[in-house]
Amino acid sequence: MLKIKVIIGSACEDIFSKKCCNYPDQNLEIQLTNQGEIPLTVPSFCDFLAGFSEGGRGNIKRVDYLMPHGSIRLKPGQSCSYYCWMDEYKFKEYTHVIFYDDEGREYRFPLNEL
Repeated sequence: MLKIKVIIGSACEDIFSKKCCNYPDQNLEIQLTNQGEIPLTVPSFCDFLAGFSEGGRGNIKRVDYLMPHGSIRLKPGQSCSYYCWMDEYKFKEYTHVIFYDDEGREYRFPLNEL
């Protein structure tokens, strides 16, 4: 089980642009925690979903520019964070975020629970 916490307007933007790495505009932080009993490997991409309703069509935005790049292996209880930039107005349109593990399982999190 993967716990997902999404923070738009995160303080990471100031850290990455001024104090650390010279990466401006990193305003979205996504924290992942492995709440399961086995290790998980999570690649550095996710999907944001918008406009889906019962039987309806919607939009999927693949975000494949998460930082750090590459996969992260999480032991049970271990956490990590991914970062990127996203337009805050566009972010409000999304209803869910989905992460995947290296075995193809998906972990869907509703964004309205923020």
